[in-house]
Amino acid sequence: LVSPSGVMIHRRLLDWYGLFDPYLWVCEDYDLWLRLLRFVPIGRVDRVSLVKYGGHSDQLSQYPLMDAFRIVALAKQWQNAFPNINHHQLKDYLLHKLAILRGGAHKRNRPTGPYDQLRDHILKNDQWNMALFYTVIRDSRQ
Repeated sequence: LVSPSGVMIHRRLLDWYGLFDPYLWVCEDYDLWLRLLRFVPIGRVDRVSLVKYGGHSDQLSQYPLMDAFRIVALAKQWQNAFPNINHHQLKDYLLHKLAILRGGAHKRNRPTGPYDQLRDHILKNDQWNMALFYTVIRDSRQ
């Protein structure tokens, strides 16, 4: 979405919408942008003002299970009380992402049960248990 190292944000926005989620040790910026961009317009400067280098070997975005963390960030939007969320689209997108993760786990002979459990939970419930989402991430890292 947007690189946190390339923006200026008024402190009040972070007070209102929250800081990085400490439980997301990657994709914490993705989660923050999902919360902010639903309500706050952003502007863009039409000239190069920052050069960012990426692709370093120690870069966290190289982490293979980043989609699992993105799923948690997206699921947190479901819990949001604001009405400007298309829950049907969000549910479909989450199920699509889970299918990709499950396929990757299956291909690598890793357990697929946590992804199946989360898929079933999403399909059967209108209120999601966020602890289950965090558990899937924890189990995926092992």
